[in-house]
Amino acid sequence: MQNPPVPVATDLKSYYDAVHFAIQTQFFDADHYIGKTCQIDIDLDDKGQLSGLHMRTGDLSLCTEALYAAKHAELPAPPSAEVHEKTKHMVIMFAPQ
Repeated sequence: MQNPPVPVATDLKSYYDAVHFAIQTQFFDADHYIGKTCQIDIDLDDKGQLSGLHMRTGDLSLCTEALYAAKHAELPAPPSAEVHEKTKHMVIMFAPQ
């Protein structure tokens, strides 16, 4: 199975998608969490580096994996200062299917 291409971040939606994709590439056991959900909060600096991270709500075991994945992901830099301003505090939802 071929991996999907890495999203190119050019605007707000594509940047969110690129951050989510980067975290998902570090998430290795998604099949164990089918039917569960988790929301995490991430804070990013202007270079796209993680400056804060915590669980918002959801299944504890899934959220633990999501937090681990976020800590180890190579996150992209935001494409502009405007996008950074809107994404410096992000909520990311995980719901493996």
